[in-house]
This record gives sequence, C-alpha cells and structure tokens, in this order.
Amino acid sequence: MSNNTCHSNGDNGISVSGSDSTISNNTCSTNGNGLYLSGMNSAKNVISGNIISSNSANGIHFWHSSCNNDFHLNIIDSNGCGVYLGSSNDFFYLNNFVNNSENICLSSWTGATNIIWNSPQKMDYLYNGSSYTNHLGNYWSDYNGADADNDGLGDTPWIMGMDNDTHPLMEPFENYHFTLIPGIGSCIVYNMDTDEKFSSIQAAIDDPDTLDGHILEVGDGVYHENVKVTGSLTIRSLNGFANCVVHAAKPDGNVFDVTADHVNIRGFTVKGAAGWLKAGMCINASYCNVSGNNCSDNRIGIAVEMNSSKNIISHNTISLNDWSGIFLENSNNNSIFSNDISNNGLMLESIVLGGGIFLSGSNNSIINNIFVNDGIYASLPNQCTVRGNTVNGKYPLQKVG
Repeated sequence: MSNNTCHSNGDNGISVSGSDSTISNNTCSTNGNGLYLSGMNSAKNVISGNIISSNSANGIHFWHSSCNNDFHLNIIDSNGCGVYLGSSNDFFYLNNFVNNSENICLSSWTGATNIIWNSPQKMDYLYNGSSYTNHLGNYWSDYNGADADNDGLGDTPWIMGMDNDTHPLMEPFENYHFTLIPGIGSCIVYNMDTDEKFSSIQAAIDDPDTLDGHILEVGDGVYHENVKVTGSLTIRSLNGFANCVVHAAKPDGNVFDVTADHVNIRGFTVKGAAGWLKAGMCINASYCNVSGNNCSDNRIGIAVEMNSSKNIISHNTISLNDWSGIFLENSNNNSIFSNDISNNGLMLESIVLGGGIFLSGSNNSIINNIFVNDGIYASLPNQCTVRGNTVNGKYPLQKVG
C-alpha cells in the first residue's frame, strides 16, 4: 500500500489487519488515527517513508497482539500521541518524532514488550562530513541530551519508562547519510523450517508454528532477552558469537534457560546474568549441545543443573564470570571438552570460590580444555575422566568437600 493521501477521516486514515504487508510513502493527516494496525494478524509488516501528522488521537495505533513489525524512515509530527503501543517485538529506528503531545503511549491493558528502538545491526553512516559505524535510533524533538563526541548520537538514552532508545539521533534522520541493510528489522530471527521471521529469539520459540526439531537462525545484533527454551530446537547465530550478542534483559535471570531435551545452542556471546547463581547458559535438561559460544561476564558461564545428563559442552570461550566458568551440580555423564576457560571465580583469603569448572557428579568427562588462571574444582566426584587439559594458571585440580 503506497503513495496514498488519507486525510480528514473521523476514524482511521489507513487500517491494516494482516501480515507481511508493506505500507510506504503515504501521507496520513487530520484523521482520528493516521495508521491503525489491529488484531493478532497484524504482524511482520514493513512501515516506511510515511508522513503521519496532525491526527487527533494517534499517529499510529498498534493494537493489542500486533507484533514483529518494522517501522523506519517515518515522520510522526504533531499528533495527539505519536505512537500508541499495545504490541510486542516491533522495531522502530530512523524515524522522526516531532512535536507530538506525547511521543509514545502505552496500552493500559497489555502494555508493550520487547520493543527495539534502534537498528538491530550497526550501520555505516556519514554525519557532518565524518564517517561512523553504530546502531541508529530515532530523532525525538524533546530529547535534551548531549553529543560530546559529535557522532550524531546522544550520549544518554531517550527515556520512556520501558525499552529506551539507547542511540537517539541528535537531528532528523534526513541529516544522516546511510544505506539501509535489506531486511534489517524484519529478518532478524528466522525459522528455517516455517520461513517465518521474528524480531526476538523468544518470539520465535513461542510461535505456535515452531515445533521440536526446528532450526532458528539468529541474525547479527544485540538482543536484550532472557530466553526460555522450552522446545527441542537448534538455535544458532548467522555469523558467530563476535556478531551476535544476547544480553540479559533482567540480570536476576539466566540468559538462556533450557528446560527441554535435545537442544542445540551455537554461536552466541552471552552475558549479563548477574543474579546469585544465575548463568549465561543454564541447562536443566539432557542430550543438549552447547558449542561455539562466548559466555562471559555472568555469575556463572554455563550451569548444568541437578540430574541433567549426557550433555555436550564444547569449543566455548568462558571467561570473567564471577563465580564459575562451568558449574555442574550433581549432574552425570556429561562431556566437557575443547573449551577455553580463563579468569573465572572469586578469590577469598587464598581460597578460590567457584573457578574454571566446579564439578559435582558422576561419570563426567573433562577432556582437552585450556585453562588460564583457572582450574578444576571437584566436590566428591565419582568415576570422572579428567585428561588432556592444559592448566596454565594459579590453581591445579583441587578437591573441595
């Protein structure tokens, strides 16, 4: 739906109840709502290049349960409310919010969840004659922050009391020169079995079409989520952990919390689980494979919970976790091999708390791992295999308890 002029309607200028539509280059003014997205079927739409102004109620109204929409390069000017949100997992980036009575209004019924207010991938752009690379947010006419490094992005977030815009533009987007990445907002998490696209990992997992055995491929970017993996899925990044970060939205929870058997997780940087005994990856299941990840800056890098068995943890980089790199709690028959483990745990009066691997359980295999300033700390292990590990740090194998 493109190149229409919709004005002076008492209700909606444009009303959409459907998926996978493109709504572009329309002018919607002096209506009740400029653009209205209604119902659960309003998903995965691309809304770009529209001028939405002087509408008495809302410039854009995202009704309850609309989700996974991509909203960019729009001008939302002088509306009662710029955007009314009752939706989830939508992307807003490179829009101008100007002189609205309120820029964002939240539904009192459902609120809005996991709204992303900047480009999920870094973009190359030119601003005032200089080149930069960063995520790009939106322009807010009421933003009063500073730009000390003159890169065109505010140094502090635009605060809205929810998922804030952490990369607000200092000027309208027309003053920045950039090339949009195709599918930047609508093709982030891809279910390779159903051909469906999502803006968050959790939305892809929770979708009723996502079934055991499906593969979810996650595009480059930073995802602020606590992901609950409740199905037997393969979840992998598109381009490896250097390009795909999952940061705990709530630090008192695990970043990935796996409660289903036969889960594979590969290629993520996982961080931000700071709560007591919370982990970047928490496995409370069996027959899972966690490989090729960077688990750093958590309380625990990878936790394998009680009675979990026959899991594989391999080829991960695990460092700078406050308690343990890998923590096995009375779990048996797991294989931990070829991981790089460094600088985990706490030192308290010459006693290491946690450390590289804290081992409790039977018949676990710890093979060919590389430790730097770390080691293996065992509490009453039974018939475990420990061989071929390189320990190049302060602490050799210790038995605790």
